[in-house]
Amino acid sequence: MPRTILYDCLTMTTGGTHPYREPAKRPKKKNPRKELVYTPESDERHIGPMRMFVRNVFIVSPLAGLIAYGGSPVLATILFVCAVVFSIWQARRPTDATPTILRVESKKLLLVSGRDQLVLATVPLEMLRNVELDTQEVERGQSVLNPDGVTSTHKGGMSVSTSRITFVRAEPKSPVLLEETYRAHVLCIEWLGKIRTFLRANGWVPEDERERSAPENSS
Repeated sequence: MPRTILYDCLTMTTGGTHPYREPAKRPKKKNPRKELVYTPESDERHIGPMRMFVRNVFIVSPLAGLIAYGGSPVLATILFVCAVVFSIWQARRPTDATPTILRVESKKLLLVSGRDQLVLATVPLEMLRNVELDTQEVERGQSVLNPDGVTSTHKGGMSVSTSRITFVRAEPKSPVLLEETYRAHVLCIEWLGKIRTFLRANGWVPEDERERSAPENSS
């Protein structure tokens, strides 16, 4: 078989390319998403369904025991079932807090209210120095179930950390708060990572990394 005919046959079988050179398939670059919806949750939802269930059952159990001891086991069972159903509803109910939409447009970060689409703040990415946590220690009251079935709160409980996310701008601009309310520290750490990843995907670089890369570019 002539060489030209053999080459044409191999070219046809490989889709019109050289028989020994497959075309390189470059992965398609996905455009980063331009919005991130921040949905805050209360501390009560963050403690977890199992802990919430144990807490509610612990409160109801003495009362249900007294009712059963008084000769009404059916009523005690109904009360216990209601406590379980309430725990499930409490763990799954939607949060009452208004979500905040983080949107990147024209190299600017926009904080938009999820309720009425009102722009709350605008921060140019080049003016955004860092995204940090504003953390404070609070003393949470300790709830105690009294023998009469009434729950009372006493001071002197364990100290817990609460935080809120702040966007640090170049001086003399003051930081921008994502929200005024302090949330559970663990929850804020999770959202801090999501927000920083979202901003990095849209071209933002923290200030400390800019300072490290400046000498390399000058050299």
